Amino acid sequence: MKLVFTLFFVALVALGHADEKTHKYTKGEVVSLWADKVGPANNPIETYHFYDFPFCRDPASQQQFPSLGEAIEGHRLIESGYGITFREDSSDKILCRKKLSMEQKSTLTHAIRENYWMLYWLDDVPVINVMGGIKNKGMPEFYLYSHMELVLGYNGDQIVEATIKPGNPLNLEKTKEFVFSYSIRWEESEVAFENRLENFTYQQATRIDLQWHSLGNSVGVVALLISAVASIVFKAMKKDGEEDVERSKDDFIEGFGWKQVSKTVWSAPTQLPVLSAFLSSGLHLSLLLSVAMLLLRSHPTEGNRGTFTDYFIFSYAIFAIFAGYYNGQYYAEHHGKKWKTSLAVSVGTFPLVLVILCGAMNTIAAVYGSAQAIPFGSMVVVLLVYVVIIIPMFSLGHVFGKSRAVPHPKPAKEEKKALPKSKPWYGNCIVLVLCGGV
Repeated sequence: MKLVFTLFFVALVALGHADEKTHKYTKGEVVSLWADKVGPANNPIETYHFYDFPFCRDPASQQQFPSLGEAIEGHRLIESGYGITFREDSSDKILCRKKLSMEQKSTLTHAIRENYWMLYWLDDVPVINVMGGIKNKGMPEFYLYSHMELVLGYNGDQIVEATIKPGNPLNLEKTKEFVFSYSIRWEESEVAFENRLENFTYQQATRIDLQWHSLGNSVGVVALLISAVASIVFKAMKKDGEEDVERSKDDFIEGFGWKQVSKTVWSAPTQLPVLSAFLSSGLHLSLLLSVAMLLLRSHPTEGNRGTFTDYFIFSYAIFAIFAGYYNGQYYAEHHGKKWKTSLAVSVGTFPLVLVILCGAMNTIAAVYGSAQAIPFGSMVVVLLVYVVIIIPMFSLGHVFGKSRAVPHPKPAKEEKKALPKSKPWYGNCIVLVLCGGV
């Protein structure tokens, strides 16, 4: 088990330092522009692979091997073929010549109508380009931008700015042959390397901003309500307890208030394995949510291609030991006997729900050819992480929690005071869910 912990932490550290490039260039050194994906501006989640569209592509172009997070997020980086060299300008270079079929023109027309953007990566920073434009909205004419001017800013030996200016719009219907070209212009910039991501337009489409003030207010209101309800309940229980102390021990069963339902309170739930599984899954997700907020607070979202997904997967794996500990402790406190059943239900509840939901969404994405469809290889890697790391960690925590648990006391008598079965209409489960907003 020590070996598992060691390998896990080594992998986690490697994720944070996976990029071995220095981001420093010498004059004349080749700078790669990687084509990634395409999608509508009003829905950044709907994305498609870049070369599913009829763009220029060199058959010998290289493709980066994606990390687990990149594959799950749908990133497929392929070298675009633009000849870029550090601090060397070029103008009107021809990328390729293409004759588009009617089907290809129809695909591009739909993309331009829906305002599709194209995502590139230059030196691990995102760069956005628009596909085309529309003229004469009454009788619309669709134009495809066939020229791209890359304006790159440098500070010393590092790239700190990048902007794409599209040009030379060509009418999709009337143009027979499209000549795609590009120009490169370098400019010296005073932007610091640490602040370079602030100027990239990709953040406008994908940035995740947490409203910390609103979040703090919400948490404060919830905490206030919980404390108010808890104080009322504790006062009532204290009052009942003080009254029961004055009564004889023989009146334990016939007591009032808290003592009247004591046997039902201390008895085990009817579906203890299911309840313990839900509680441990809730704790597991709460810990993961805390990590997510800390990461969003301390790290910018733009430029972190797949990194957050990697962190979430491995954070979920390491927190499995805490969820397992709570699960085993809760199950032992209520005198549970079916340990194998409880462990199997608990370790598989949330992953089963996730597999069903993600499987349905992944099937839809695959049918529509979306880049969000998770490759089979990535599914195998996630399955291995689940089997090799999550299950052993959860089981270890479960056994340790079981050994540390202090079982709840059992009443001296076996009779249980039956609780009322009939409920008023406002006590119905559906009414409570609707009113509570759960």
